[in-house]
Amino acid sequence: LTLVGYDEAVDASAVATLLESAGPDLCKIVLLSKIGVTKAKSGFLGGGKDLQLLESEKAIRKISQENNLKFSIVRAGSLKGGGPGVDGNDYGFSQKYYNS
Repeated sequence: LTLVGYDEAVDASAVATLLESAGPDLCKIVLLSKIGVTKAKSGFLGGGKDLQLLESEKAIRKISQENNLKFSIVRAGSLKGGGPGVDGNDYGFSQKYYNS
């Protein structure tokens, strides 16, 4: 089961519902999250969405353990560059990447 919780937290009750309808072949949950979530802190200026994402990760980890499922988190940052380049002359990063 692959879940995406990059911009919005995954609702733990939705995961529980998915597991109820999953077959016996389900053996692992993979969550796509973002870099920096583990540093989220509550407080006057801190927290927000990253704190919600962190709490969601903890809840999904607990659900995985309760159901004897493996659990992995894949963390991704912002991707930039790549593509064919400018006018087809650069097959690596585009000029926009080098200038930003």
